[in-house]
Amino acid sequence: MLLFFIPLFGEETAVVLMGMLFSVTGVVAFFLIIRTENSQRLGDIIAGTTVLKLKEKQSIHITILQELDETYVPMYRQAIRLSDNDARIIKDTFMVARKKGDLKTIKRLRKKLEAVMEIESEQRDQEFIVTVMKDFNYYTQKL
Repeated sequence: MLLFFIPLFGEETAVVLMGMLFSVTGVVAFFLIIRTENSQRLGDIIAGTTVLKLKEKQSIHITILQELDETYVPMYRQAIRLSDNDARIIKDTFMVARKKGDLKTIKRLRKKLEAVMEIESEQRDQEFIVTVMKDFNYYTQKL
């Protein structure tokens, strides 16, 4: 557009006009955004689109981290053999299985943990998995 204004008004005047034009369009765009219900630009209004910004609330419950009591004493040092990804999969699988009452999946998860950690435990299935997850957190937080 600047090239169009130069022959008509001269270079200095064209630059000033372009600056004013950009300022005015910026102000119009700003007011459209703050005045429209969905904070839409002119292009969004014409196209019938809206940009949505979704914020997910994060909490400690969706991570593998657990708060441990300062007096907690771990039972299975072999829990350090698990990776963060392993721990996340174990926690997610365990939570879903426990919520659904899927004892078969919990039993399979326990067997897999015992195989990976090369141990055998006398604890009940759910108690064992909870203990392993606490031990994993204990050791990874101490490292």
